[in-house]
Amino acid sequence: MAKIVDYIVYMTYDLHGQWDAHNSNSQEGCATGNCLRSHVNLTETKQSLAMITKSGVPGAKVIVGVTSYGRSFKMVDPDCSGPDCLYTGDRLHSDAKKGECTNTAEYLAGAEIDEIMEDSSRVVKSYVDTTSNSDILIYDKDDVWGLGGTSDWASDLQTYHDVPKPATSWANFIQLAKAGEEPKTDQTRNGNWTSYNCADDNVAHLFDFTPSQRWKNMDTDTAWDDIVRIWNETDRGRNLTFMQSVGSTTHFKSQACG
Repeated sequence: MAKIVDYIVYMTYDLHGQWDAHNSNSQEGCATGNCLRSHVNLTETKQSLAMITKSGVPGAKVIVGVTSYGRSFKMVDPDCSGPDCLYTGDRLHSDAKKGECTNTAEYLAGAEIDEIMEDSSRVVKSYVDTTSNSDILIYDKDDVWGLGGTSDWASDLQTYHDVPKPATSWANFIQLAKAGEEPKTDQTRNGNWTSYNCADDNVAHLFDFTPSQRWKNMDTDTAWDDIVRIWNETDRGRNLTFMQSVGSTTHFKSQACG
């Protein structure tokens, strides 16, 4: 395979995790399986790399995978953080605190880890374990994570991002995208001007009304307010021209009343 592909991503992470608990074969020297072992264990990484290169894969084609997340555990003893220390839970359940964004026990995004480290009241201890080449953070007294280091899994976990306007939340943004709508387009409209179409008397009988009457009857003041608001608050920042913004807001081209 190495003769055909341009590169091979070597995933040097997720070597250990909550799933090891109660599995005596998951790691050496831990009969219960729930010992705190780095998910980027340096020794195991080197041994696996040796197997790849010995099989004939050129080192230049091996791309090292790194993570933008860390594995977290709730410790039996809050003061214990070595490889023989035990964490709680079983292979299907972790007692570690869930992150704000990932909402998953025993898994924290890089952005969530950074947030913890910025709060000195939560950090108990932070250091590099030279044996496993892992960053260790002990926080909230009895929670621990190990983060290692290139291909990056996954870059969207590195930092928090504000939801693009005009969406009010990421949940709203995702909902619009799933519905096939453009979440970066302002869909809010005020008044009743969008309810008029080519069959309306003000359009079908053009000369029965003065321009000012038609302007008022079709709620055009509100339409103009929406046009200006959406241009200033959303579309100008999307590098649309004013006329492109007007067309997007009003859908005039799709009316084809001529």
